Amino acid sequence: MSTTLQDILTVEAAAVGLTEFGISPPVIDPAAVCALDRWRAAGFFGGMEWMADTGRRRTEPFSLYPAGRSIIVFVVPYFWPDAPTPNLRISRYARSRDYHHLVTAKLERLLQRLRAQVPNLDGRIAVDTAPLLERPLAVQAGLGWLGKNSCFIHPRFGSWIFLGELMINQKLPFSEPGGESHCGDCTLCLEACPTGALVAPGVLDARRCLSYLTIEHRGIIPPAFKGHLDGALFGCDRCQEVCPFNHRAAATPLPDFRPLKEITELTADHLAAMSGHAFRRALGQTPLARTRLAGLLRNLVALQAEEGAAILSPTTLKKILNRSELARRQHEAFLASPTPQTRD
Repeated sequence: MSTTLQDILTVEAAAVGLTEFGISPPVIDPAAVCALDRWRAAGFFGGMEWMADTGRRRTEPFSLYPAGRSIIVFVVPYFWPDAPTPNLRISRYARSRDYHHLVTAKLERLLQRLRAQVPNLDGRIAVDTAPLLERPLAVQAGLGWLGKNSCFIHPRFGSWIFLGELMINQKLPFSEPGGESHCGDCTLCLEACPTGALVAPGVLDARRCLSYLTIEHRGIIPPAFKGHLDGALFGCDRCQEVCPFNHRAAATPLPDFRPLKEITELTADHLAAMSGHAFRRALGQTPLARTRLAGLLRNLVALQAEEGAAILSPTTLKKILNRSELARRQHEAFLASPTPQTRD
């Protein structure tokens, strides 16, 4: 019996630690494109201007890789059940090395192995940063469905997963598409959101999302959110923590995602005392680098306004305000804000 490309892919993907994958055609479901257009039109992207790009790259994979004939979509789980709880509230995905580096490295090794075995095979890798609608592609690849919390949900690993794509110039048998939601009547995620960012099932207004506000947002956190930060220093997992599929999610088999002590043992005082060089040395290869030290100091100051001196001593707060103009503006904005407003 001759060995097929599918057989080679299965073996070589497992060799680099990628065992969960499906195959999608290099087109995006028109319904997903329409949903993106509605989301953009509503302005739900906030300051993420790259998401407002109405060009065809994000919705037409051929424009990203014209030679593509198949898109292999990989589910990469990161749930580490026995990890210590961090001193500071840091999203679960951000407690190890930056997944962009880890997943990209695995896909690069896989592409090298495939090139060595399959004549004329070539491809392009995408891990989150490329303009590709990866969640609809994961549905098309039969790997799961889009949850009401707007996350992609895998039946075994829940939403504690990353996605990575390998677009190749050869045809593979396409997987049977998924898409049927198993969320049923459950609305736990919508009810759990501290800021009401889930404005409808599966629809996220990033402007209200704590993950956006504490990670991607570059200005001060608007005073309207004073009292609703829910202890979040970096990201928010509330809508995932309540999901029944995550309560029974399988642990990752990948040691790459073991939480780092530099993150789980990080304290407010330690972070506040870091120089830019010390921050880059300790946390520069982790997702926390995305927010930069200035953004994290802003977040600490915002939390201080909600939770009092238990977060920062008066001396530490003063040092932060003296060194960071952004933190100072955040402090002034929250100080002038009235009693925390009720959620809409």
